[in-house]
Formats: sequence, structure tokens, C-alpha cells
Amino acid sequence: MRINIEKIIYPGKSLSRKDNKIVLTDSGIAGETVKCSLVKDKKNYIQAKTDAVITPSAHRKDPRCTHFHICSAYQYIDYEQQLKIKKDQLQEIFSNFPGQLISKKVRASNIIWGYRNKIHLHIITDNNTTVCAYHAPGKSNKFTPIDRCFLATDLMNRLISEFLLCLAPGMEKYVNEITLQRSLSSKKFLLCCYGPLKKKELEVLNPMLELKNKFSLAGIVYINKRKAEKSILFGKDQLSEKVAGKTFLFGCQSFFQINIPMLELLIKDLKKELPHSAEQSLLDLYCGVGTFAIALSGFFPNIKAVDSSRANISFLKKNMSINAISHIETVNAKCANWIKNAQKKPPDTIIVDPPRRGLENEVIEAINKIKPGLIAYISCDPATLCRDLKKLFQEYSLRNINAYDFFPHTPHIETLSILEKKLA
Repeated sequence: MRINIEKIIYPGKSLSRKDNKIVLTDSGIAGETVKCSLVKDKKNYIQAKTDAVITPSAHRKDPRCTHFHICSAYQYIDYEQQLKIKKDQLQEIFSNFPGQLISKKVRASNIIWGYRNKIHLHIITDNNTTVCAYHAPGKSNKFTPIDRCFLATDLMNRLISEFLLCLAPGMEKYVNEITLQRSLSSKKFLLCCYGPLKKKELEVLNPMLELKNKFSLAGIVYINKRKAEKSILFGKDQLSEKVAGKTFLFGCQSFFQINIPMLELLIKDLKKELPHSAEQSLLDLYCGVGTFAIALSGFFPNIKAVDSSRANISFLKKNMSINAISHIETVNAKCANWIKNAQKKPPDTIIVDPPRRGLENEVIEAINKIKPGLIAYISCDPATLCRDLKKLFQEYSLRNINAYDFFPHTPHIETLSILEKKLA
């Protein structure tokens, strides 16, 4: 069928209408006429797949990655238009909020190719060749082989190619996934392999050690996920990164932002937004390895940081030590469980940086109850952010929302929302 694309809606579907029914397809820009095929005819909309572009937009570009629909679905759109699309999506999502709350633009990334400092791949056999692959969209057991990914640096792609050369035929049964991370400041790599091998069987992976002679490796780690067993094949199981004048250690299973220059920008804005006083206290929920607690340690003499991961809290303590910080109290607990019994005296400021699913109801209810003066909500999903903000409006008003393009060529949008307690 032929359809005319009206707009791209979050998170990345191209919207049209056919016979008074909404049609959602892929890879279509507003104003284009495309030919698409039916995938599913649902009650409220049609799911389709774009087969050909009949009248292309001036904003259409040739994607670099052959697998762009998996790693970065906006590669076919020029970058300035990507930013406009994300801005329009935010305005639509928050259209029912009072006033002009969204920042005037989505803050652009200075680096739009090779910005990722982390990549996770599956190792499979394709046509009798061992290759790296991404999950096929919406398929847990199907994979799409890749030759290189332009979101990663040239050096990361070279290391991945050399890694494959280290694997003898059949060795993919010993290594079925890898995570590769790179520190922007130290220029070192951390390679983490996943598979079924026990510690006594790891000698079969010795050919991988040749990689340390060709690349600057901090370490090679092997994880048996079934037994939750980690072994260091070479070096260390951690990287160091410098952000906002602080040094951070993190491991291959730690969460750390993939676009460091954009993280620097967000922290700079966060420092401008938060109060500067020797009496202020801060509660950092979902703190991870302590990125925000440590970056803001000079602003708050009293900080409490909470995270459910024992490994994250362990790295946070290391990061406190290497940055000579002693006034952060660490708590290893689920935020939703811990905050129910939080201290009677509320913190002056709360930072929340939850996973994509957003805040648990228990966290929102507790925040509305203890009423800190200010909330900084860092979100990677505008839809769940919008849902959570509506619940927080019981006690808070929204000062503003700043948006950041941490993930060029993808539909993802990072935001920083500042909420103030309503006056009694």
C-alpha cells in the first residue's frame, strides 16, 4: 500500500493514515510517500514495513551501518532533522503540561559517529563463519550479523575483528556473547566474554591473550552467567574514566553512560540547577557507581547514595577512596524498599536516575511524603518520565526539562527535569 508519512512518533515509528486507520511503519520521514507491506492488522492500528520510498525527503541520508534498523534507526535522517524530531516528540509527550516547560532545543552531541564507549554483541555461526551479531528487532532467538558498527570507534571495530580471528572454528560455543568497553580518558579497553566454561576449562581461550599485544587492554574477563562466576584471563576487571574532574572505576557489568562528553554537559547543567549551600543534604537514588554523588560531592556536605547492586556499591566505595571523598553514606538496598523507612529529616535535594521503566510507585509515594525541597530527575525514557511527573505533581511543580542527545541516530532521548516543592 502507498501511504503519506505525517510524522515520526516516539520511539521512532513513522505515522500515517489509511482508510481512517493509523498506520505505523519504519524508515519514513514527514512528507514522504512510501510503499509499505502489511505486517499486522490490529484493532486500533496497522503495523507495516516500508519497502520503497516513492518521494524522498530532502532530509533523507544514506545510512552507514548495514544493520542500522537495529543499532540506530534514525541513520537515514540528517542529524539536524533528528534533533528537531526529538524536540517535537518531547513537546507532544508533554503537551498537557502547563507552560513552555521543554528547553528550546535538544542539546546536540558534538560527536555523532563513534561516540559509544560500550558495545554488546552475540557470537554466532553464519554460513560456517564465526561472526558478531545483534539481536534481530523483537526476536529473542534471532540475530543479525554485523561487519562493523559506525556508532563504535574505528579502534573498537578493529578489536572486534581481531577478536574473531582469535576464535578457532567451534570456539563460539565457549564464547557466545562479548561486551567491549573503552575509557575515553585512559584509552584502554575492557573485554568481557560470556559462556558456559568453568574456571578449570579456560585454557582453551588462551589464543585471546594475543589481543593484549595489539591493543591497549586493561583486562580480559570471562563470566559464566549460569554459575555467576567471574574469572580474569588477563589484567584487571575494571576500567577508569575521568568525568567532571573526578575519576571513576567501573566494571564490565556496571552501568556507565556511553557518551562521556554528553555526560559532562549534563553534570555541568546539574551543578547550575542545584543549590549551593554548606548546609544542604543530598539523596542519590539508583546511584550506580556514584557518578552524580561524587561529581556533586563539593556541593553537598551530607550525601546518601542508594543502589540495589552490591557491585555498584563496591565500585562507589572505591571511587570515594580514589577521589578522597569521605562524606557519602552508601546504602546497598532496593530504593523502593529502603525509602519507605527513610530518615525523618528529609534531604534538601533528591536525584533519581532510574532504569528505563521509571520510578516505582513506592518511591514516588515516599518522595511526596518526605517532601525534599528539590528533585532532579534524570530519565532515558520521556514516556515513563511523563507518567511519573504527573504523580509527583501532587506535591511538586516543574521548573524545566532539559533534553540531551546522548544517542545520535537512535530514537532515545535523555532528559534532566528539575522539580520544586510547592509552597504551602
